[in-house]
Amino acid sequence: MPPSNLITYSNDSLQFILPDLLGPCPYELGVSPHSGAAGQATKLWLLQGAPHYQKAVKKYDALNPGLLAAMGYPTASSEQLRLCNDWLVWLFAYDDLTDGFNERDAAAMGEDVMQGLRGPAYECTSLVGKLAKE
Repeated sequence: MPPSNLITYSNDSLQFILPDLLGPCPYELGVSPHSGAAGQATKLWLLQGAPHYQKAVKKYDALNPGLLAAMGYPTASSEQLRLCNDWLVWLFAYDDLTDGFNERDAAAMGEDVMQGLRGPAYECTSLVGKLAKE
């Protein structure tokens, strides 16, 4: 059971009070100045790699991974931030696509991705395989 000072009730509504998570952090928070450009470049990459996968684009807009990457890597160069952002988006897409998979299907998609990364002649069949190959 969580400590009672973290949960309050008022007028039949439940509220969670989060503790100060940033106060004890010894690092200054920052955001990369390349956030906007890297985010736009990754969104274009996603749109080119998955033109018919509108669910991914909607999730991308709601998630704002460009800001997540920019806060996680505030001192990264423009190119480094773009790579980090692409990686985060790829991971989210992979996770999203495999949510409903059984073990065999998830393994097959993983193998498709790995084959695409190993050789340029291999033609990936999955969305994440195609994105990883780029």
